[in-house]
Parts: sequence; C-alpha cells; structure tokens
Amino acid sequence: MKKLSLYLCLQMALGLGLYANTFTVSNKPNSPGQFTTVQAAVNAASAGDTILVTGSLTNYEENVNITKKLYLFGQGYDPRKEQAYRTFISNFTIPAGGS
Repeated sequence: MKKLSLYLCLQMALGLGLYANTFTVSNKPNSPGQFTTVQAAVNAASAGDTILVTGSLTNYEENVNITKKLYLFGQGYDPRKEQAYRTFISNFTIPAGGS
C-alpha cells in the first residue's frame, strides 16, 4: 500500500509540472545520483521541479535553504528492514509566505 501511495504521489507531482525537471540526490558511493547534497539539487532546480532524495545510512547535510516552490520526496524509513535506509535532513529553511 505504501508503494502504491508513493507511486501515485510521484505521478501526480510529475504531472503537475509537464515541463519540470526531476533531479536525483544520493550520497551513497556505489549508487550516485545527479547530486550528492540536497542543497546542490535545490540550487540547480527551477520552481516546479522535483527532487528525489535516496535513503541512506549516512545523513544528508544539516541545513537546506529552499527559496522556490519545489517538490521534494524522500525514501522514508522502515525500521523492520535489516539495513534501514532513511532520508534524513535535520533542518529546512523555507521563507515565510510559501515562496
């Protein structure tokens, strides 16, 4: 059920921005994304773009400053798995007014 919900959310997000880009972020050495930090992907993205952040055993950076409207998705966390990957960023800064 969780996979279906994630799939539907991703489809909806991708459908909202037909001309938007999708960027991948991964800090895993064996399966790199387009970016290794979330902030680098945010800086490269334009308003309406989607950023997919892969779960990892290593936390991502501590602060991410988002100054534009983006769709940001993480893998989530399932503690029942042997290696419980998660997407963890300790602090987001989003300007007041939702810009």
